[in-house]
Amino acid sequence: MLNSLRLLIASICFAGAFKPVLLFAVSSPEIEVPRLENGTKIDGILDEEQWDMAASISDFTQVEPVSMGEPSQRTELRVFSTSKALYLGILCFDSEPDKILAKERRRDNPGRGDDRIRFVFDTFGRGIDGYYFGVAGGGGKADGVVRSGGRPDLTWDTIWDCDTSKDSEGWYAEIEIPFRSLAFDKSKTVWNFNVEREIRRDHEKVRWASPTRLRSMWTLQGLGKLKGLENLDTGIGLDFKPTLLGRYRSTDESGSDFDFEPS
Repeated sequence: MLNSLRLLIASICFAGAFKPVLLFAVSSPEIEVPRLENGTKIDGILDEEQWDMAASISDFTQVEPVSMGEPSQRTELRVFSTSKALYLGILCFDSEPDKILAKERRRDNPGRGDDRIRFVFDTFGRGIDGYYFGVAGGGGKADGVVRSGGRPDLTWDTIWDCDTSKDSEGWYAEIEIPFRSLAFDKSKTVWNFNVEREIRRDHEKVRWASPTRLRSMWTLQGLGKLKGLENLDTGIGLDFKPTLLGRYRSTDESGSDFDFEPS
């Protein structure tokens, strides 16, 4: 009887330990990306009418320092597309704007002390490889390719634009990524996607999808979904294939920084 009771308790504990993993394996947030006729000027100020028509994401969850915790600051992502590009607008509200860290403007070197926002795109939906884009509060930007579980290879560069601004309520970023700058399957209208904000002074990270320490930002399983990406105009195009580019430096799932020099 005692042995049976011990076995039952062990089984319950084992199942409980894996509950978060199972939850995030089946629960993926989704957003429908509206198609607009015209894009917007990229100046870091989200005052154009297109942003009023964009879809909005505000349900972020803290990853660090408290896994699955409430964010200390409000974050909102707005997204829309034209036939030629994807537009992302991020509003990083902050109750202490004078403490926002925003100095870095160099390429492929953002976030070495700055507040920042990071995006990953799995445009083929394979959960194996994808693209990374990052913007620092000071306007510095980074791009690279990433394999699931490994850090981005920042030796990969593509054509895109971003700018940032700051006021008494927080800091903001506008991003334009031309579809010709990415490789993707035109028959698919859904891309896997995730976004993470980092507030440096508090060592805080908040994320949209899979907001758990069991998965790093570079884990390409359990991502959210960008829907409605159809009839995309790639123009002449750039022949970039994430599975064939660069070398990747692996890390464990708890690793989440990208401050390294590619070898």
